[in-house]
Amino acid sequence: MTHAEQQAPDSAIPPRQVEPTEGIGGVLSIRPFRRFWFAVAASALADWLALLALVTAAMWTVDGDYRKHAMAIGAVFALRLLPAAVMASMAGAIVDHLDRRWTLVTCDVLRAMVLVSVPFVDKMWWIWGATAAVGVIGALAGPTRDATVPNLVPRQRLGTASQFNLVTSYGAAPAAALVFVLTALIGTAFSQDVAMFVDHPSQLAFYTAGGVFVVAAIFASMIRMPTRGRSVSTRRPNPFKVLAGGRRVFAHGRTARGLIVGMIALFLAGGALVGTAPLLVVGLNAGNAAYGTIFFMLIAGVSAGMLWGPRVVPAFSRRRLYGMAVMFAGLTLLILAAVANVVVAAVLAAVVGVFAGVAWVTGYTMYGLDFGEDMRAKAFAFAQLIVRMMLFVALVAGPVGAGYGGLRSWTIADRFTFDYSGAALLLAGTGVFVIILGWIALLSVDDRRGVPILRDLAAATRNEDHVTGRPAGATGFFIALEGGEGAGKSTQSDALAAWIRAKGHEVVVTREPGATMIGKKLRAMLLDLDGDPVDPRTEALLYAADRAEHVQSVILPALRRGAIVISDRYIDSSIAYQGAGRGLGAREIGRVSRWATDGLLPDLTILLDLDPAVGHSRFTEAPDRLESEPQDFHLRIRHAFLDLAAHDPDRYLVVDADQEPDAVTTPIRHRLDRELPLSDQEKRQALELAKRMREEDARRKAEQAARDAEKAALIARLRAESEERQRQAEQARLAEEAARQAEDERRFAEDEARRIAAEAD
Repeated sequence: MTHAEQQAPDSAIPPRQVEPTEGIGGVLSIRPFRRFWFAVAASALADWLALLALVTAAMWTVDGDYRKHAMAIGAVFALRLLPAAVMASMAGAIVDHLDRRWTLVTCDVLRAMVLVSVPFVDKMWWIWGATAAVGVIGALAGPTRDATVPNLVPRQRLGTASQFNLVTSYGAAPAAALVFVLTALIGTAFSQDVAMFVDHPSQLAFYTAGGVFVVAAIFASMIRMPTRGRSVSTRRPNPFKVLAGGRRVFAHGRTARGLIVGMIALFLAGGALVGTAPLLVVGLNAGNAAYGTIFFMLIAGVSAGMLWGPRVVPAFSRRRLYGMAVMFAGLTLLILAAVANVVVAAVLAAVVGVFAGVAWVTGYTMYGLDFGEDMRAKAFAFAQLIVRMMLFVALVAGPVGAGYGGLRSWTIADRFTFDYSGAALLLAGTGVFVIILGWIALLSVDDRRGVPILRDLAAATRNEDHVTGRPAGATGFFIALEGGEGAGKSTQSDALAAWIRAKGHEVVVTREPGATMIGKKLRAMLLDLDGDPVDPRTEALLYAADRAEHVQSVILPALRRGAIVISDRYIDSSIAYQGAGRGLGAREIGRVSRWATDGLLPDLTILLDLDPAVGHSRFTEAPDRLESEPQDFHLRIRHAFLDLAAHDPDRYLVVDADQEPDAVTTPIRHRLDRELPLSDQEKRQALELAKRMREEDARRKAEQAARDAEKAALIARLRAESEERQRQAEQARLAEEAARQAEDERRFAEDEARRIAAEAD
């Protein structure tokens, strides 16, 4: 830049009044900024393309096994990211003393020269050296680019210009991936004719990146601006101080902790996929084009998720959406690790990106809203530092861990063989870990505890306003009695209250409208025939106001005490009377009522169904404003009540009210016997009953044991007597046998004596 150019800021800096156009078109209409933006876009495109080329070149250049390939990839990511981290605090101070235009030009030209030299050197050490050099140069180019913007646009458009530059820098990633895929496909197509494309498939990408950097340098050289002027600080906060300040962020509350945990999970998932994808595609017998496709699909998915995030099921809780998106990103990553098809892997990478984008834009927005102005800047600095650290860990440790996993096979029953790689194992493990972190984040930020998530999501998908659930500590039971005029709600309310009190519960009997001091005034305005006519919309809002006061003053305090609340009318009455009866729409009235009550619904709604004609015949007093409406009005109300019950049968009990009061009460008692919580009195009675049953059981067992002992003693005695008789019989048999033997011996002796005597004669 010449001295004359430096002395002519008025011609270089557009006046504040130039061009009334607002937004992106407004900043692009400024010629110096437009040239600058072309330079930024080209430089960002080349930078992303260089990263992809360096990673794949390291994989194809290194000699060795799977582990060495993985180590080479991890080293490239480390050398690419470390310079930016190391030089972050000093780069701003350096570029403040340099001519910004020529700094941009020099940085782009140097990076082009370094990248073009890689194919010629064709050594692993230079791939790593080139990676580090590109990282160092990029660390200087970034602050220079940021400090240049204030010198090119009016101050009132500075925010738009800076955001546009940021979007351009990251938006160049998918474009770079497409260019990388194109260079890989060209290399494959000409591999038979050009030998270098066989041994070095990334060479064309290096030449392309170098050429794009030269184009960026040309556009940068065309910018006219002062060397210095209006600028922003390019110095970044000390990372150690930011980490130390993170304790205040975590101490801020469960929501902040949950959001940080979810962000960590997202960047671990994305970093693990980007870092191990080169190894993954090799295991799937694919090459550079497949890696570029997976990278493109992931980044495109993230962009789509960030774009669609605010529009995804707008009626669904943003906090729940955040936690679920993180969990589904992890689940998709787990599924991706199991597939053996590169096309399916690319599609799943896009799905991971969509979930990550939805979670990121949702969580980042909530994160900013969770902090006050005094802490917001420090909180964002901490979040950005943490996610960068997690991204570094995932990109560097991911390939290294995958390398130690190696290539393995698993044979089952000597028939089925499963081949899997360390990259797949690491992605599966990361997916499981991300699911766990997502669940922790969901538990921390959930604002609808007690409401089933799937039911809440289904209702939000149907564009219904679902409930927020029972507030924490509201342990009581809420019963609402609904129905048309003359159905007997007051009678049943009193009967149920007496029956439930007999069980030992505290019972609060209330009604709408008119349960509070404000409610009494509103009731007079709404129901007295002597008052002025009330517009239907005004009537609906007054009922909602009464209900809001009723919930906060009567119902919630009672539920927090553990009481049983019986309300004569609640939300459904407004939906039926104002929504259907007045024709204002059930959906709209339901939304207003749920908002007024903060989503509090009864545990059980008892609908006393009765023909309106029968109900009117039961009137004993002069009818009020609603009771005086014609029959078709009350018929619409009856049908609306029945429709509500049909849509949620688990929460409703429909009872035919055209019976004697006791007959109406019986099925209600049967239902409440199953659903009412036990009172302290019932718990004591249950404990006493259990104690008596245990004592009775012990007595029965003791008596049985005594009977068993007596029986055993009798059996033992009988067995002993039997054995004694057998012994005596055996002794008698032996004695008899001995006597016979003695007799036989005596006779033998006599015979022998006679024989001898005879022989002697």
